[in-house]
Amino acid sequence: MNDEFYNRGLEKARRKDYAGAIEEFNHALQLTPYFTEAYLQRGLAHYDSGAILKAVSDYTEALKLNPESVEAYYCRGLARVALKNLPGALDDVERAIRLNLNYAPAYNLRGIVRRKQGYIQDAIANFKKAAGLYLEQQDKDNCRLCLEQIKQLQPQELPVVQQSRSPSAPILSTNEYFTQL
Repeated sequence: MNDEFYNRGLEKARRKDYAGAIEEFNHALQLTPYFTEAYLQRGLAHYDSGAILKAVSDYTEALKLNPESVEAYYCRGLARVALKNLPGALDDVERAIRLNLNYAPAYNLRGIVRRKQGYIQDAIANFKKAAGLYLEQQDKDNCRLCLEQIKQLQPQELPVVQQSRSPSAPILSTNEYFTQL
């Protein structure tokens, strides 16, 4: 019965019926209060419906039940970015990376957090790491997104501007006069 509620919740979330999904996950959690994945999925439904604080609460519950959940740390970090809690987000993403050194989304999120904190070179390094991992996993779309982030952060070369004479400088020849005009 519990799996039935959980599976219906997943299906409703897939159809973007977040209120219905949350209701199904609530039923699953009433039957099995220690159902880590139900907390995680309900958190995702809350996040997608805009209830970010409720999402953080569910991710935290999932982490109490399973402190090794990379996905729960990542999701809570993402929600904390939405709440502008950058130190909390950075802490969560660091934990996700410690648990799984090859989790590309965590490096991408850390790049976003570091960019928002003003650490551009660190952000670029994280986006490069994420891009490399996405490439290894043959996820070309996310790799491309990371490379675009890097391109946006790298300093643009300024065009060389020819130095012109100041208007008050004396004109030495008729050629210079016409050039200045």
